[in-house]
Amino acid sequence: MKKLWIIALSLIFIGNVAFSQNNDFQIKVIKRRLEKIENKLQTSKGANNYKLWAKKGKLLIDAYEVNIDKVSLGLPAKMLPFVGEDQQEGTEPY
Repeated sequence: MKKLWIIALSLIFIGNVAFSQNNDFQIKVIKRRLEKIENKLQTSKGANNYKLWAKKGKLLIDAYEVNIDKVSLGLPAKMLPFVGEDQQEGTEPY
């Protein structure tokens, strides 16, 4: 019985740790993909490719939804840079 409780509590602890992580890695992946697509769109062949534009649109939607669960009603605009990845010094949130 003791072992069952220890296993249950350890699973709860592992679950809390796993779901409490921030999304910095996901933000970096989206930024990297957006940079690649932007570079491809700079070419004349890529600028006319509708699939690249669709991928860019999907990535922009993903970027919008990354931290949407952390934004709440009444959150000051000055706090928005602190919701996701660390911002460079001197950047304004608006």
